[in-house]
Amino acid sequence: VYDISTKPIGQGCTGTIYLGRPKKGGTKVAIKKLRLTDPSSGIVQSALQNEIAMMKMCTHSCTVEYLKSFLFDKHLWVIMEHMDA
Repeated sequence: VYDISTKPIGQGCTGTIYLGRPKKGGTKVAIKKLRLTDPSSGIVQSALQNEIAMMKMCTHSCTVEYLKSFLFDKHLWVIMEHMDA
């Protein structure tokens, strides 16, 4: 669904961020890759659910826009607006 760069553009405590673009064309996006080390851990899942819920609620011009998320290959992939520096 997305072409993803192999070189990270950012690193955080919860995951690594890559630059991507929809395969069907369109604008660049930031793709945050979060490893699900222990899916049975309610703490990990709860923290990720809270992060996504907060991103969905924040719709302000000064925040990064949440676009979608999905599970693939034991990772949670969060697609967000890409903001050039």
